[in-house]
Amino acid sequence: MPVDLSDSQPDGAAESTVDNEIPTKNKEWFDQELAPKLLEIAKICEDKGISFIATVEFRVKGRTLSRVSTQALAQFRSMGVNFIQLCNVCGDDIDKFLTLSARMLNELRIDYSKTMLHKLFRSEHASRIIHL
Repeated sequence: MPVDLSDSQPDGAAESTVDNEIPTKNKEWFDQELAPKLLEIAKICEDKGISFIATVEFRVKGRTLSRVSTQALAQFRSMGVNFIQLCNVCGDDIDKFLTLSARMLNELRIDYSKTMLHKLFRSEHASRIIHL
């Protein structure tokens, strides 16, 4: 069952997305050398119904990282692949990751009532956010 992850791309849509600003030299190299190869692999996987997720990070201005992701997601995929996609969608925003994780589990009708995630979202306010 496909899960709506809000900011993510639709099932089976192989494409590259860029997060933040990448230094010109690295961006040019990525655009010319690596991105076409990753997109080619993603399209092959998409044609075969195989999920593929590749994420590349560039160091920008010291510790800041910029992320580029290429993915093709099969209609039927494991929860692990969904969590990998969530990591790509959310980046370093742990609150967004936890909220979308709980929402995904609800949509998949997976009981997580005995998990630490459920304990984090016991409040009435958190429940409203998850069930939007």
